[in-house]
Amino acid sequence: AAYDSLAPTCHPGTRKDALHALYQWASGFDSESESSSILCLQGPPGSGKSVILHTIAQGLHAAGRLGGSFVFRGRRSGNENEGQAFFRTMAHQLASNVHGLRAPIARAVRRHPDVVHASMGVQLQELILEPSRELPLGSGGPLVLVIDGIDRCSYETQREILCLLGNAVRTRSLFRVVLACRPGDPAVEILAEPCFAGICRSYAIGRSLEDVRAFLGGRLGAEIEPLAAASGGCFLYASTLVSFLRNPEFHQARRLALLDSPACSSLDDLYVRILGRIPTASRETLLGVLHILSVKPLTDLPLRHVAQLLDVKAGRLRRVLRHLDAVLEIPESDSGAIGVRCTSFREFIVDPRRSGLFCVGGTNLARCMLESLSYAHENP
Repeated sequence: AAYDSLAPTCHPGTRKDALHALYQWASGFDSESESSSILCLQGPPGSGKSVILHTIAQGLHAAGRLGGSFVFRGRRSGNENEGQAFFRTMAHQLASNVHGLRAPIARAVRRHPDVVHASMGVQLQELILEPSRELPLGSGGPLVLVIDGIDRCSYETQREILCLLGNAVRTRSLFRVVLACRPGDPAVEILAEPCFAGICRSYAIGRSLEDVRAFLGGRLGAEIEPLAAASGGCFLYASTLVSFLRNPEFHQARRLALLDSPACSSLDDLYVRILGRIPTASRETLLGVLHILSVKPLTDLPLRHVAQLLDVKAGRLRRVLRHLDAVLEIPESDSGAIGVRCTSFREFIVDPRRSGLFCVGGTNLARCMLESLSYAHENP
C-alpha cells in the first residue's frame, strides 16, 4: 500500500539529525551519496523508523522528489502476495508524481496490458526502467522510492525485490531507494552481500530521550519527566502511552492519576497496564480478539467474521475494541481486518514470559476457529 498522507510524522523539532542526513542523501549532497543509491535505515523496535520514513516521504513529495512509496502490511493487507503488487504500485505512483513519466508508463500499459500480472522483474523492466529512459538524467535530481515493512514479506520476496532494485539502481542512477529495517532482519543480511557493495549504505538511529521528552510534552502538556525517563527514549513507548491516555474510554481522572503515579518501567509493563484496564465485562471478548490476532491464518479476517466467531454483534465488538485503541487498529468498516499497531505487541501477547496471564495463542484454538468459520460460511 502507498503511504497515507495522514500518517503520523515526526513531532516538530525531533529526529533532526536523522531527517537532515536522509534529506542530504536523497538530494545527493553528502559525501557517500554518489556511490550509495540504496540507504537502509536501521534501528531497534520502537525507535521511530516508520515515522521518520513517513516524514521523509511527505517532504520529498512536497519537493517533487518522491518517486513512490510503499508500506508492506503483511496479512493485514488482505493480499497474499504484496510483492507482486510492489512494482506496479510504484509505477502507478511514478506516473502520478512525475509528469515526464506519465505518458511513457501509460504507453507501456497500452502496449502490454497483461504486464500487471507479469513477474516482478518484467514489471520493473517494462513499467519503470524502460519508461524512465525517456526522462533525461539530471532533470530535477534523483527520484526516491521509500519502502517500509519489507520484513513482513517472506524471505524469498524480500530477496527478489532487493536484488531487482539493486540491479535497477546500478543501471539507472535516476532512482534511489530508502527502506527501514531492524538490525538482524533478513533484509539487512541480504544488503550486506557482495553484490550490493558500493551501492548500499546504512544509517543507524537509536532511542532519544530528548526527542521523546519533546514529544510527550507537546502531546500531554503535563509533568512528563517520569514518563520520559521510563520510556528509555523509545518512541513506541511514548506514542502508545499517548494513545492510551487520550483514549475517550480512559477517564480523565484516571489519566491524571496515572501521570502522578510511578511510571511503567518498560514497554511490556505499559502493555500489561493497558490490558489490565480492560473492563471486566469486555475482557473475555477482547482476549478472544487477541487470540485470533495471534494466529497467522486468522489475522486477516474481517471484523464481522471475528464477531461471528466470538458470538457477539459487530457493533458491540467495535465498541469494546476501543479499549485497546492504543495497540490495535480498528477498521472503518466491518469488512476490514483488525490490525496490530506494532509487531512488538503481537510478539508480547504470544510470549508467556512477557505477557503472563495475558498470553494468548495456540494451534488448537486456531483449528477450532477455522472449523467454526468454515461452518459459518456453509450455513449462513
